[in-house]
Amino acid sequence: MCTFTFYIKIIDGDDMNCGPGRTKSIGWTVPNGDIVLQVGTPLEIFCILNLNETQSANNIVFYRNNDLIDQRYVTVINSTTSRLYIENITESNDWFYCKLRQIDTSTKEYEPSSLETSNQIDSNDVTVCMNTVAVGSPPKEVENFTCISKNWELLNCSWSVPENFVPTNYSVSYQFLVRSGRNKKFPCSNDTDVKLHYCVWTMKSSVPYRRNFEYLRMIVEGVNQFNKSEQKFWFHHYAYIIPDAPVLEMVNKTSSSIYLKWNIEPFDTYDNGLKYNIQYTWLKNLNWVESIYDSRNLTSQKGFVYLNVTGLPYGNMLYDFRVYMKTAAAFNNTGWSAPGHNIFRTVSCPPYKSPKTDVGSFEIALNSATSRTVYLYFEPLQSLEYNGDDFNYMFVALEGDNENNQREVNLTALSTASSYAEFNISSNSYHFYLKSINKEGAAPNASIIRVPRYDNVVKHCSTFTKMDYGNGDYELSWEPPMDLNIDRIVSYTIFSCESHNERPYQCGGYLKWKHFPPYVTKYNYTVDNKSTGYQFAISVNTLNSSSGMLWASCTVWYGKVGVVSSIRLESTDSFSINIEWKLECTDKGSIVEGYRIFYCVISTMNSTECEEAEQHVDLFGGIHKTSAQINNLKPYTHYKMSVMILTKNNRTGRRSSDVTTRTKDGPADVSNVEIKVTNVTNISAVVSWNKPRKMNGMLQYYLIDYNGEIMNVSVSTTKAFLSSLHSYHLYQVAIRACSLVCSASSNVTTFRTKIGVPGIVINPEARVEDSQAKITWKAPSVLSGPNPIYEVVFQKGGIDMPPIETKDTSAIMPMPECEVEKPKSLYVFKIRAKNVNNYTVHAGDWSPALTLSCSTVESLVWKVLACIFIPLALAVVFVYCGKSGRYKCNRMKSVPVALPTKFTITSTFPNDCKELNDRNDRDRRSDRRKDRKDRKERKNSEAFESFCLPQVKSSDEFCTLVEKTTELVQ
Repeated sequence: MCTFTFYIKIIDGDDMNCGPGRTKSIGWTVPNGDIVLQVGTPLEIFCILNLNETQSANNIVFYRNNDLIDQRYVTVINSTTSRLYIENITESNDWFYCKLRQIDTSTKEYEPSSLETSNQIDSNDVTVCMNTVAVGSPPKEVENFTCISKNWELLNCSWSVPENFVPTNYSVSYQFLVRSGRNKKFPCSNDTDVKLHYCVWTMKSSVPYRRNFEYLRMIVEGVNQFNKSEQKFWFHHYAYIIPDAPVLEMVNKTSSSIYLKWNIEPFDTYDNGLKYNIQYTWLKNLNWVESIYDSRNLTSQKGFVYLNVTGLPYGNMLYDFRVYMKTAAAFNNTGWSAPGHNIFRTVSCPPYKSPKTDVGSFEIALNSATSRTVYLYFEPLQSLEYNGDDFNYMFVALEGDNENNQREVNLTALSTASSYAEFNISSNSYHFYLKSINKEGAAPNASIIRVPRYDNVVKHCSTFTKMDYGNGDYELSWEPPMDLNIDRIVSYTIFSCESHNERPYQCGGYLKWKHFPPYVTKYNYTVDNKSTGYQFAISVNTLNSSSGMLWASCTVWYGKVGVVSSIRLESTDSFSINIEWKLECTDKGSIVEGYRIFYCVISTMNSTECEEAEQHVDLFGGIHKTSAQINNLKPYTHYKMSVMILTKNNRTGRRSSDVTTRTKDGPADVSNVEIKVTNVTNISAVVSWNKPRKMNGMLQYYLIDYNGEIMNVSVSTTKAFLSSLHSYHLYQVAIRACSLVCSASSNVTTFRTKIGVPGIVINPEARVEDSQAKITWKAPSVLSGPNPIYEVVFQKGGIDMPPIETKDTSAIMPMPECEVEKPKSLYVFKIRAKNVNNYTVHAGDWSPALTLSCSTVESLVWKVLACIFIPLALAVVFVYCGKSGRYKCNRMKSVPVALPTKFTITSTFPNDCKELNDRNDRDRRSDRRKDRKDRKERKNSEAFESFCLPQVKSSDEFCTLVEKTTELVQ
């Protein structure tokens, strides 16, 4: 027998409806509205029908979302009330519906509201009321709690909140693990921990980041209506610091070292140790040289760490350096910063070594008793071994058999390549000393190539054959010289040389060699670079001489004859590829009709599958047709090509190996590019655009052309900020997309910048006319607006007067005081231009001040007269004094000196005075012829004596004064 306990509640009119304002509801639920339960507690909902409802509570059903609840959870209390009871309900967040199942719909017509008809499974069921039921738990522990200190400047903690259908708030704080702060919590400075589940403490936040504590206790507190929770995390703070990438600089460098420094702020005050990972590499090096350093082993000063990286293998080489840093407390290989990156070049120096040579690394092309042509071969240095600019090889030739009769000869190379040099020599023996040189000097050691005398050259092998098995595999076979005792042979040398062409083309590619004992006559050789062709040579070496190199004249294909070899592709432009090839030596030229060239698009250079249908072109012209141009190709597209021989008897040879290349970049298709201009101000604008429809190349950058100004924009963005624009200026913008070539310009977009600050007023002038000042000026060179307004301000006797505004470039200011009298008070004027845009005033700078008074004109005249006549009067005085003084000096020099006869003194004036005396003698003779002028000059002399020289006591002092006066006048 079931027992129910009912709670009687007096309800008002709204409580008897499903919700506030629901006047048409046919019942209600208790409890009403949202229900929040803790997991494990029972859910109990009463559904009550209105008294005027004809249906019985026996027809009440409950739904959970769209699922009908089993009736075993439903109990009918009376004719209007049913009870839903679910014990130990699990976590969920669902809608529970109380519905009335209509058994006989013909006995009652009822129009349900929109709410009552929602979420109904059975069209005959009418919703009485509904509840949302959230079943949750007390605060759960957060997940994935992590804290990271960024550059020891801020601490960022974040976590994941587990699912809980009951609203739960989490907050975070930290505590010091020291006695003084052990019980004090330092919460988040804002509410990001509650709303966004993270918190950031900085050095400047209201609750600051305490970075000097190595260990912290992090506390996460959760709270909801059921309970509170607290999680504590022991946080090794210093183990989770991630420094910023250091800025890498070079202090000094040599040919084999780079002295680096990088900044470590703010870690210059960090006392718990840092670690550095120094990595570097160079051109063509696929691996990084890596070293780990402890901060205690490096020099640090003023926020920088210094390290001299030594043992760099090459001079004049670009080295890519990367420096990572982390705290010593960070775990294992974690906590490293992003790399500080920079590229430095070492100092140039002489090459470290000379190229390698071999006993047989020469070829005698023409051997006679009178003269010979010799090719000297060597293994060239790689470009990274050059150690400096202007790299080359230097040959020194010594003619003769031994050191006693050798002499140095001056030989000039007929031709050179990366691995050989050609000379004309005599029939004697030669020692060629070979050194690597650059602009810094020569390598310390030399390599030697010995060319025997004409009659001491060893005979070549009888045969030397190269057979190509494909895929870079060759079989090389040879027979010893016929008329040479095999016992004299010490070794054979096999040379391999990278080359796109077969013999007789000289091979100038990279040369390598290998030695074989005299009993070996066959060798299977696999080349390093399978994408190119190879030439092979052999030399026969005895104890005292060598045959030099014998090249295989052609290539024999294994199992089949008639294959095109040495195919060379070159993309000449964006739409075509040139192809060249050669016939093998075993091909019969008389039966060759032409060639068929196959080509197709491939995805990458290493791909073998065609992306589109393969095409071919037939060329006719016999064996002399060994090149073609394939046109109408796509830009920046990989192609593979092969060639097959067409014979006159309708037979075909075997297709050659595929050779791949890529057409060159073409201009991008920018016809679809639309330019948008936003955020326009009076000095800037933001330009954005969409990417081109077809790139036709590896897009590298964009060029923005705005009124002739060009801006280079990275390909990583399609937006640019145009700054330093002219105000109120009309701009036309176009975009070009650039790979190796740039596209045509896109469609032009026009915009005008907004009104801005005008320039300064030009050439302001003012004059007083009829008791008024007329002020004129020129408009600024930069208006920055359509109709500038000019503001004129002035002061009268130091008192500010009301300003005047005008659109003209002149203004008249009354000066009534000038009619009555001419006061000494001044009028000071200044003018500036300004633009007005939507009640915003953009005012330019004030012009220089103009000062006026009623007496401005007269004072100006007197100033001009003074500036003219005062210098003129001074010049007249100096000229007068100078000429009179010179005349007086001449007269004094002509007076004889009378001494007693017992004195024999020889005295002369200085040379300069003697010269002056000679000139004065000539002047005196001229003066005698002009008596009138003489008298005038005597009077001048007397005046000069009384006016200019009252204190002169000797002739020498007098001459000196005259000379100085004359120089001053001049």
